[in-house]
Amino acid sequence: MIESVNKIVNLEFKSIIKDGRNTMLLLGLYSKLYLNGQAPKTCEAQMLKYYNQLKTDGIMKAELQQEIKERTLTPNWVGHKHLKGGHIVSSITITDKQAVLLLDKKILKDSDFKTLPESYNSKSAKKKEVKK
Repeated sequence: MIESVNKIVNLEFKSIIKDGRNTMLLLGLYSKLYLNGQAPKTCEAQMLKYYNQLKTDGIMKAELQQEIKERTLTPNWVGHKHLKGGHIVSSITITDKQAVLLLDKKILKDSDFKTLPESYNSKSAKKKEVKK
C-alpha cells in the first residue's frame, strides 16, 4: 500500500484523472485509508481533495496500516479501551509499538493482552537476564 500511495502522490492530478487505472487506485487508497472501505465520491472536486489528503498524510496512514497488519499482539479486550491519562486505544488498531510504549509506562498491563507484542517479550527477557 505504501508503494501505491507513493505512486499516486508522485503523479500530477490531471494525469490521474486521465488514466482509469490511476483513478481507481486513488479512490481505492482513499477508501481504505480514510473511509474504512466505504465508497468515496467520484466527482473531480472530491477526487482532488482525496489526492491532496494523500499528499498530506497518506504515507503516514499507509505505514500505520502496515504496522497494524504486521502486529504480533492479541488484545484481551474488544473495541475501545479508556485508560488513565485520557488515552483511548482500539483493539483493532493498536500496534506493537504503541502497546510497548503503554506497557512501559504502566498504562496497560500484561493482563490486557492474550499475546504480548514480540518486541516487548524480548525486551522483558533481556531485563530478566541482566537481573540474574
